[in-house]
Amino acid sequence: MYAIFEAKGFQYMAKEGDIIKIPKISCKEGEKTTFENVLFISDDKNKQIGTPYISGAKIEAEILNKGKYPKIRVFKYKRRKNYRRTYGHKQDYIEVKILQIKEK
Repeated sequence: MYAIFEAKGFQYMAKEGDIIKIPKISCKEGEKTTFENVLFISDDKNKQIGTPYISGAKIEAEILNKGKYPKIRVFKYKRRKNYRRTYGHKQDYIEVKILQIKEK
């Protein structure tokens, strides 16, 4: 069984037991959280498609740890103008382990 859900404006596909990285939400490590914006659920025989979400469906997850993605470099350049700027950015994330996918 797998599901597609929405978290912080991004869509993720997950199975039970998967560990995925999502953008940072305000939770502590070891806490449990639920994602209620489930778009699609599929098992071997049945498929449920939401319009846009499936009512009553939830995904339970546990927060494992917090971290940051590797730094990305942004370089701006304008030729013949002696204009060069470099800066970087590290995006925060949390790792969650999908515990259970609940249908209606």
